[in-house]
Amino acid sequence: MKKVLMLVLIAMMTIPLTLTAGEKKVKKFEVNMKNKGMFVLLTTKKPAKAGLATALATKTLIRGGKATIVLSGSGLKLALKKGELKNFPPKKVSVRKMLKAFMKKGGRVIVCAMCAKHSGLTKKDFIEGTELKMSDRVLEQMYQKNWKVLSF
Repeated sequence: MKKVLMLVLIAMMTIPLTLTAGEKKVKKFEVNMKNKGMFVLLTTKKPAKAGLATALATKTLIRGGKATIVLSGSGLKLALKKGELKNFPPKKVSVRKMLKAFMKKGGRVIVCAMCAKHSGLTKKDFIEGTELKMSDRVLEQMYQKNWKVLSF
């Protein structure tokens, strides 16, 4: 019985070694984004979702594509000049700072004008570089050829 138990233990210890010995390094995922774009509809101020959305849009710009983030609902609060925001945990910065960096890289941040008006907000309440647009202008942006639409 001891011999069988010992063989089972040895087998259990060597199986992971044989499985990992044949593995190859995973190549870094690279996509050429030239002539492609990402449209992100961001309706939440939750840092995990908003941060991920902004990070994906920023990566699109870095890889040569175009990107637009549209803020509506509670997502408007992300682009306000004032007000405390929780940090996006992986980057340890607020989504507001991420949006500013996104715009510096050439991304567009559009604030839903109807949502802003409903909330009693005007252009001067939002960080520099944001655009207030009505829904028909947003639709034009959404339906561009070779663009993906994500909603958070």
